[in-house]
Amino acid sequence: MASTPIPLKNTLILTLTGSMMNGLQTLPQWRTFFNNPQGATLGLMNSVYPLGETVSLFAVSYISDRWGRKLPLLIGLIACIIFSILQGLAQNIHSFIIARALLGIFTSFLGQPSPIIITELAYPTQRGKITALYNTFFWLGAIFAAWCTYGTFKIESTWSWRIPSLLQGAVPIVQLLGLYFLPESPRWLVSRGRKEEARKVLADYHAGGDTESPLVTFEMREIKHVLTEEAEVISTNSWSELIRTPANRKRTLIAVVLGFFAQWNGVGVVSYYLVLVLNTIGVTKVKDQTLINGLLQIFNWLVSTFLGALMVDRLGRRTLFFTSTGGMLVAYIIWTGLTAHFINSQDEVTGRVVVGFIFVYYLFYNVAWNPLLQAYPVEIFPYTLRGRGLSVTYVAFFIGLILGNQYQANMSESKPTLRWGIVGTGMISSWFLSDLSIDRKDAQATHIIQAIGSSSVEKGKKFVETHIPNMSPTVYGSYEEAYQDLNVDIIYVGTPHGFHKKNCLDAISHGKNILCEKAFTLNAREAREVFDAAKAKGVFVMEAMWTRFFPLVKMVQKLVHEEKVIGDLVRLFADFAMDQRIESLAPEHRLRDLALGAGSLLDIGIYSLTWGLLGLDAGVGEKATRPKICASQTFIQGGVEVSTSIILQYPDGKQGIITSNSKVKTPPAFCRIEGTKGHIIVEGPAAAPENFIVYMDGETEGKKYDFEKPGRGFYWEADAVAMDIAAGKTESDTMPWAETVRVMEIMDEVRRQGGTKFPQD
Repeated sequence: MASTPIPLKNTLILTLTGSMMNGLQTLPQWRTFFNNPQGATLGLMNSVYPLGETVSLFAVSYISDRWGRKLPLLIGLIACIIFSILQGLAQNIHSFIIARALLGIFTSFLGQPSPIIITELAYPTQRGKITALYNTFFWLGAIFAAWCTYGTFKIESTWSWRIPSLLQGAVPIVQLLGLYFLPESPRWLVSRGRKEEARKVLADYHAGGDTESPLVTFEMREIKHVLTEEAEVISTNSWSELIRTPANRKRTLIAVVLGFFAQWNGVGVVSYYLVLVLNTIGVTKVKDQTLINGLLQIFNWLVSTFLGALMVDRLGRRTLFFTSTGGMLVAYIIWTGLTAHFINSQDEVTGRVVVGFIFVYYLFYNVAWNPLLQAYPVEIFPYTLRGRGLSVTYVAFFIGLILGNQYQANMSESKPTLRWGIVGTGMISSWFLSDLSIDRKDAQATHIIQAIGSSSVEKGKKFVETHIPNMSPTVYGSYEEAYQDLNVDIIYVGTPHGFHKKNCLDAISHGKNILCEKAFTLNAREAREVFDAAKAKGVFVMEAMWTRFFPLVKMVQKLVHEEKVIGDLVRLFADFAMDQRIESLAPEHRLRDLALGAGSLLDIGIYSLTWGLLGLDAGVGEKATRPKICASQTFIQGGVEVSTSIILQYPDGKQGIITSNSKVKTPPAFCRIEGTKGHIIVEGPAAAPENFIVYMDGETEGKKYDFEKPGRGFYWEADAVAMDIAAGKTESDTMPWAETVRVMEIMDEVRRQGGTKFPQD
C-alpha cells in the first residue's frame, strides 16, 4: 500500500486551497488590499471555489471512467500549481476571484477520483478505515493553511497573504512527483479488458508480488463477477441509472442528503467565516484569531482520525452518524445561547466558553461527517455507478456550500464590523466612544473599540475605566503603537487641531483608515497634504463633521433644496456660542494656544459655518458654489480670537450671516433659514440639533419635526464610515475631501480678513 498516501493526500490539496480563505480573512493586509470585502463580495470570493468544483465534476466523472483514475489526477495537480501562482500574484480582486474559480474547477480533478482509487486499491480488511481516512487529510490541509497565515501575519506588505497563496502549489508539486508510482485502479483495468495488468497490481499491493496468490485469484474472480452482474442489471452507461431502480434511487438520495447536509449542519459558518464568528464574541486580535484557527485544525484532524476514521469498523457507520449529528445539535444550541448572552453582557468568561464550544461542536462533527463524507457513498454504490454517485455527493456538497456562503455573507452584509483605534483621550473622544457603546436597534455597523492611544498607559486606562468600563481595549502609552496595531481598521483622531496633520500622516503611513475630528487641520494647505498622502496609500479618510450625518440635518436639506417648501432662499442666520471662560484658561490650553488652533472659529464656529453652507447650497465639494466672504473678528490679550462674524454672499443674491463666540451662550433657536414662502427655525446646539419648525407665511403655528437621538449622535457618522469602507470607498459622499478643503479655504479667508494667524500658516 506504499502508493496509497498519494491519493490520500489529494484531499490535503483540496482543503489547503479551500480553507486558505479562512486564514486570509484574518490578515489585515489581505483585507486592505482588496478594500475590506464584505457581504456579497466576500460571499462571491468564497463561493467561486466550490462553484468551480461543481461545474467540472461531470467532466471529471467522464474522464475518470473513460481514461482511468490517474489522468484526471495528473491534470488536477498541474493546474493547481499554475493557478496557485496566479492567486499569489493577483493584482486586483478580479484576478484573485478568477484564480479561485480556476482552482475550484481543477481541484475536482483530484477530489472525484481519489477516494475511488483508494477504495479500489485498498487491502480488503483495511478498506473501510483507509477510505474513511481520506477525508481526515482535509484537516491537514486546513492546518497547513492556518499556520501559514499565522506565520506571515506580521509581514506588513502584501506578501503576508501572497506567500500562503503561493504555498498552495507546494503540495501538488510533491504529489506530482509521486504520481508516477501510483498504479491504475485494478477494477478499471479489468473493465477495460486489461486483466493481466490488474492481476499484477493486486499481486504487488495485496500479495507481495505473488500473481498466483489465492487472494489475488479470489479478488480477480470477484471483480469480474461484479462487473458482469452490474452490466446485466444496468441497461445503459448513463446518469439516468442513478434513479432507474428503487435501490439506486435510495443510494442517490443518501448521496444528496449526505453531501448537502455536510455543509448545512452549521459547519459552514465556522469553516469559511471563523473571523466573523470570533469578532462577534470579542476575539478580534489577529494573533488570537490565527492561533485559534490553527489549533482548531489540529484538534479536528486528531478527532476525525482517531475517533472517526479508525472507529468505522468497530462502531459502524450508522452509530457514528447518530452520535455525530446528535452531539452537534446539543453543542450548537448551547453555543448559540452563550453567544447571545455574550453580545448582551460582553462578559469575557462567556466569550471564552463560546470559543470552547466551537471545539466541542467540531468534536462531534468529526466523528462522522468528516471521515464518512466520501467513504460512505463509495461503499454503497456499485462499481459502474461509483464515480457518478460520488459526483452527486460532491455536487450536493458544493451547492450547499455555495448557498451557505451567499446566505451567511448576505446576513452580515448590512452590518460590517469596524475595529477602532482611538488617538487622544479628551472630551470629544469620550463622547465618541460613549455613543459607539450604545446598543441601537437601527445600527448599520458593528463597532469594536480595539485600542486606545494615549500619552501614558495610566492615563489611557483611567480613560477606559471612566467612559467604557465594560470594554477591554488594548491601551497604549503612545499614538504610534495604536497605528502599528494590526487589529485596528481605522484611527479616530480626537486630538487638538494643531496635531491633526501629524496624527493623520503617521496613521496613513501605517495604512490605516482615518476619521479625524473637525476642524480637520489648521488650514487648507495641511488638509491637501493629508488627502494627497491618503490618495497615494489608498486609505479612507474623512473629517468628523458629525452634524452632517444627522437625520434631522438631511431632512432640513431635503425640505429646503429638493421640496423647496419655503420657496426660493433669501437669507440664513446661524450662530454657535459657548461661554468657555476663555480668559481664565492657562496659556497652554488648546483654546488659548495659537499653535493648537485656538479661538472660536475652528472650535465651534465651524458648526455655524456648516449650517450656512448646507442651508444655502445643495451642493458639496466640487459641486458647491463658492460664496464671497466678508468677515471680522474680536480678540483678547495674546491674539486669541473670541468672536467671529461672517457674511456669505452668493451670486444669486442670497446671504448667510454666520457668528461664533467664546464668551456668551447661544439661545435654543440657533439657526433661521428664510425663503420667499416661509422660514425654518432649528433648535438645540448647532453641533447636535434636536428639532426644527417650519413656518409658512401667514401662519402663526408651524410644523415641528422632532428626532429621536439616543446619546449625542456620533454613531451616525461612524456607521456611515463603516459602510463606506465596506464598499471600498476612500472618501465619503456626504463629507468628501473637496468639501473639507472648501471649508478650510473659507476659514483661511475669514482668518485673513479677521486677523487670526497660526504659527503653521
